[in-house]
Amino acid sequence: MLGKSFKLYILFHLFIGLAVIVLANRQIAQYYLGQQLTDRVRLELAQGLAYCGQSLPDQDSYLKCFALIETDSLTAVVAHEHVYCPPLASHLPQPAPCQSLRAQDRVWLPSAAAGLPIESAQATLEQQLWFAARHASQPQGQMLLVGHSHSQNIQEQVWALRDRNLIFVLPFIFSALLLVALYVAFVALQPLRQLEKYMLVLDSSNLQGTGQPQPQFLEFRRFLLIFQDLRLRLDDSLGRARRFAGDASHELRTPLTILRGHCEQLIRRLPLGSDTQVQARVIGDEVERLITIVEKLLLLSRADANSLKPHMQALNLSETLEQMMGDSDSASSALELRTQIAPGIVWHCDRALVMQMLNNLYTNAILYNVAGGWVSVWLTRQADGFVLTFENPTALLSDELLAHAFERFYRASHDRNIDGHGLGLSLCLEIAKVHAASLSLERRPGQIFRISLRAPLPANAGDVNRLHIQTDFPL
Repeated sequence: MLGKSFKLYILFHLFIGLAVIVLANRQIAQYYLGQQLTDRVRLELAQGLAYCGQSLPDQDSYLKCFALIETDSLTAVVAHEHVYCPPLASHLPQPAPCQSLRAQDRVWLPSAAAGLPIESAQATLEQQLWFAARHASQPQGQMLLVGHSHSQNIQEQVWALRDRNLIFVLPFIFSALLLVALYVAFVALQPLRQLEKYMLVLDSSNLQGTGQPQPQFLEFRRFLLIFQDLRLRLDDSLGRARRFAGDASHELRTPLTILRGHCEQLIRRLPLGSDTQVQARVIGDEVERLITIVEKLLLLSRADANSLKPHMQALNLSETLEQMMGDSDSASSALELRTQIAPGIVWHCDRALVMQMLNNLYTNAILYNVAGGWVSVWLTRQADGFVLTFENPTALLSDELLAHAFERFYRASHDRNIDGHGLGLSLCLEIAKVHAASLSLERRPGQIFRISLRAPLPANAGDVNRLHIQTDFPL
């Protein structure tokens, strides 16, 4: 699911794991604690009879004696809740549990405490489990009994205290769990952040893998190997595509140039205005269109291979744009031309590439326009550069066009009837890149299309007189 937080995902699973651990620990602890309490009751019952039996049946004397031998007793109930069974020869009455136990034939075992002459046994009397202790040498002598229900009460009290304390510490547990989840997520995502940082600087020029991160953990080694293989295959595919585009452009340019020359000769030889001459002109126009496509593909393939090296020279962009607008005014007489060109802006650039970019941007503004529309050209100076903006109304502007306008060979479904081949804007973008400039598209209110070129200028760009400036615009 998109948008799921990995930290919350880790926190949720840690919480589930903690709940399982707590529940399992509770069940295991309850089982072993019950057994330990039973053993402790038997032990203390034997110790009480062995060391303090002479003080019985005086309860106060017995408790004082028991306190001396069991200062850290966990089951003081043995001292307070025991049942005293006097010897059979005594004149004291026998409690009912004592009578029932003496009447039964029980198996008496030596006490768990080594060195004590005490035997212990357990029996179910009146649907209740009792633990008993007697002197090994005096089977008919005095005995001590403790009901199992008393040890169960102790166990329930222990669990109640434990659950009550757990409620108080739950906020601290959740806080610690949150910190652990954040730490685990941070540690787990550290290799991915390192790979993300490396991938952010990857482009078609450095897919060879310089500076690739090395796996810090064995578990990520295979992941990085897969990524490296994918990167190398992508670099190989891009290299093949560049070579194909470059080789195809080179191979096509010569025969197309020959075809153009023969078409021009054939047009001149044919009778003026004849159907054959018209057909030859159509063929010549299509050959010219193919030559334009080939030239653009060749430039794009050079840009992909980082071999589009601009020949920099000073160009007075302000005068060039004014001359360009004046020369093309007749071609766009049906459209209103609005210009606001700041004077004296000199750009150090490749003149041929920049002129091609300006021509493409202005041509797009004319082609993607409306009847009786207008074209606005703004050139403004900024603190560190300039902004050149072409703006025009259009009925063909869509989210699809804004998202894919710079893709090569992209033609929106509604502009198939407009002359073009989907390479102009992508070529403009590459030309802007080699000049450290940026090209952006924007939709303005009222279905107005705006494309802006932002480029830096050197510190001394304003000193026009010291530069050799070219302003002529080829028609």
